[in-house]
Amino acid sequence: MAGDYEVDLRRLDAKEEPDDAEMVHRASTYREAQRAVDELARQDFPVIHLSIVARGLKIVEDVRGKKTFQGVLGAYVLVGGGTGALVGFLFNWASPVDPVISGLTMAGWGALIGGFAAAVAGTVSQLLSPSRGSFISVDAMSAETYDVICTRPASADLARRLLVDASFRYQPDD
Repeated sequence: MAGDYEVDLRRLDAKEEPDDAEMVHRASTYREAQRAVDELARQDFPVIHLSIVARGLKIVEDVRGKKTFQGVLGAYVLVGGGTGALVGFLFNWASPVDPVISGLTMAGWGALIGGFAAAVAGTVSQLLSPSRGSFISVDAMSAETYDVICTRPASADLARRLLVDASFRYQPDD
């Protein structure tokens, strides 16, 4: 039901924290900040006036290993073969002849053709862009703290009281 939600579309493109915003809760994890907002929503607080602001952001890229041509090609073949098998099986699903047997046959041919096509595409892709990084890594972003702020200062005290009543602890600036 569309009427159950209030959305302030003007805030969706906001890039900066409003000057008059007040912190109502400081959390050490994003999940904890979400739980605070969820608690306020359960208590019918107008959460449209809340934002979660990450402070002290850092990005860590964890290098997992060296990227090899064979590994990249293998990944292309697996994805292409799996996609081809699925398309082949679904393409023949409504066959008037025994759909399971013919579907499995089409899945096999789809896997072969999809795997081969992906291998060719992967080879061309790797040869045309050899400088795309020679290692495998995983990016992670974290923050020192996550502040729940209220953009309506008159409501900030109410939000803090509701969180205290719900056993959330307010952690002011140090």
